[in-house]
Amino acid sequence: MLAGLGAVVAISCLTIRNRVFVFLGSISYSLYLVHPPVTRVVYTLGRRFATTDTKQTLLVFITLGIIIVSAYLLYLLVERPAQKWSANFKYRRSDDTQEKDAAHAARAKADSQALSLPKAGSPAMIAGLDD
Repeated sequence: MLAGLGAVVAISCLTIRNRVFVFLGSISYSLYLVHPPVTRVVYTLGRRFATTDTKQTLLVFITLGIIIVSAYLLYLLVERPAQKWSANFKYRRSDDTQEKDAAHAARAKADSQALSLPKAGSPAMIAGLDD
């Protein structure tokens, strides 16, 4: 457990600017999306031909290569254009929304004041004890 904690602290303190890690970081979401189906297809088909340990190890590296290439293509063809497209949106609140937010905040403040208990020793608390 201490080794795991030490690894987390060490990793969080490091700033890695290696080009490989930056590249993998930029395609990480695409890797996340692509790796299950690609692994299933490539590894399932490749197991038929990988009869020795060496061939099975080679199959793992071939699968990793195909996953990275597929993720990069998904990043180039889908993710990056979608990021550029979504950057063009300007989000602003309408006057109606601002009015609703102000009314909601006023109701929340009134509700919290109505639910708050009087402080100990206050006239309201003393009056309540005399009843």
